[in-house]
Amino acid sequence: MKRLISILTMTAMLLSVLITPISTSADSTIKPSKVSLKSVKIISTTTVKVIWKSVKHAKGYQIKISTNKKFKKSKTVNTVNESNKRITRLKSGTKYYVKIRAYTKINGTKKYGKWSNIKALRTKTAIVKTQTRTTPRKATTSYSLTYVLNPKSMIVHKQGCRTFKYEYLYPTTNDLQGALNAGYSMCKICWR
Repeated sequence: MKRLISILTMTAMLLSVLITPISTSADSTIKPSKVSLKSVKIISTTTVKVIWKSVKHAKGYQIKISTNKKFKKSKTVNTVNESNKRITRLKSGTKYYVKIRAYTKINGTKKYGKWSNIKALRTKTAIVKTQTRTTPRKATTSYSLTYVLNPKSMIVHKQGCRTFKYEYLYPTTNDLQGALNAGYSMCKICWR
């Protein structure tokens, strides 16, 4: 009986030694192939949409975007989406470079494929319109003013208002009354 147990134990040990290298070597060969970056579409002054062709064995994708062609100080975005991803909070009127690669997970560790081709684009420049009006008291004096709309808070600011964040710059208007009729309110800081 003891002999039978020892034989079974030895057989189990041999099988574990033989099976482990096979599974490891099989897993190590499964790497995602190089991703084909189709296009980068400009959505707004601060948002772009990255579109690519999905690849086999990919558990997710890693996107890098930078103002530097060598991707120094780049922004990294991870996604499990199969073919597209929106990247927000970019600077308006700025040239960016984009590349993407796929990754898979082996024993809890991410294994990356090769980087795609690099695409360059420039985000839209924020529109700033200036209006010149004549003051009612002195017909010879005029002033220049820009109204900046912030749809997130429904507030109208003057250009240069310290409470308005310019990284979220939205299109301006020269029709103040029209903005107020649409439900906007005037900023209490810059309109006092």
